[in-house]
Amino acid sequence: MPQSELIESVIKLLTTESHQPTEEAVAIIIKDMALADELIRERDEEKRLLCYKPTYFHTEQNLAQLIRQRLENPVGTDIERVRGWIERFTASRRIQLSEQQRQAVETAAYSKIMILTGGPGVGKTFTTHTIVSLWKAMGKSIALAAPTGRAAQRLGEMTGLEAKTIHRLLEFDPRSRGFKRDSENPLPHTAIIADEASMLDLFLAYSLVKAVLAGALLLLVSNSHYENNYQYHCHLCKIFS
Repeated sequence: MPQSELIESVIKLLTTESHQPTEEAVAIIIKDMALADELIRERDEEKRLLCYKPTYFHTEQNLAQLIRQRLENPVGTDIERVRGWIERFTASRRIQLSEQQRQAVETAAYSKIMILTGGPGVGKTFTTHTIVSLWKAMGKSIALAAPTGRAAQRLGEMTGLEAKTIHRLLEFDPRSRGFKRDSENPLPHTAIIADEASMLDLFLAYSLVKAVLAGALLLLVSNSHYENNYQYHCHLCKIFS
């Protein structure tokens, strides 16, 4: 959270009929917490001072580094063969992709991590369905997931494949309160779609990416842009810019 907003929220929370904290007093407390490593502060590209709980900061940074590492090793793909498949696929079904949709399908063929974003009615569902068809033609082992059961059901109905909640996909263990699937025991699939990705919190996003098999493709479908979310502002969005 930007420090200015944090100060404003703290003042609002602690104000009583007989006392109102000052901005200076709250700023001093924030500085003392930062010196004691109870809070982490970092400036963004616009020089705004952002404040993090340490667990959020380190998880976000680890997620960003993990994604950067994955993107450093691109997948080799015969793009002309992919374009030929798109031509045959659209012609056989008498459909037409927009230029952006075509680009998205091509990119999904070789991107380790890809974000497909846009508001309602822009064609994300149709594009996702085409990507799934392409991955099938490429012989990919496909997994579909979403944060909620309802979203997973819609994704399954749209693609004709089984879709699970992300917790079920990662095999959540109630006893340990953790996931059985992780970097040591990754998912066996070579292509994964996470729908409604804007609903992912930081920790679930990290758990998902950490469990993706090296060399696998991950498509995040979202209704909103990650740069509008402070959780991902400092570290994650720089990678995709």
